[in-house]
Amino acid sequence: MSSGTDASVPDPATTTVNVIGGTLVAAGLVTLVVNSDSDSGSGTDWGGIFLVLIALSAIPVGVALLLYQGKNGRQRLKREARRQARKGTTPATAETPASATSGPSNRPLRKIGIGLLIGGAVLLAAGALLSPYGLLFFGLPGLILLISGLIISVSAI
Repeated sequence: MSSGTDASVPDPATTTVNVIGGTLVAAGLVTLVVNSDSDSGSGTDWGGIFLVLIALSAIPVGVALLLYQGKNGRQRLKREARRQARKGTTPATAETPASATSGPSNRPLRKIGIGLLIGGAVLLAAGALLSPYGLLFFGLPGLILLISGLIISVSAI
């Protein structure tokens, strides 16, 4: 760990990802609470149904981002120091490149998954801005793209 990182200093990238995750969780919970209290007497409320689906898909993604630990995150550095102390090696002699410790990763597949996630988010946003039928025609395919992009991105790690 001679790269100048200290386990007591927070990693700004990890902190940013954790804040985004917390915001997603909070937004999903607020959406569920507000939607459960809404009184719309207009027959079938497709908008409310799709808002619940969006909130239910945002909460797990937010929790995953909330628990994310970057390669220079404080908890990860502390855990690696403990593991190396148990093995009896010093951190300077046991240092390996980050790519060797993270295992194989399929970068093109991750890019495809991220593209699907972004496309699904755009479709969901377009459907939310349109009428309830817009949510049906744009939101449902957007939700499918979000779920498939999430699965592809996670499987490529």
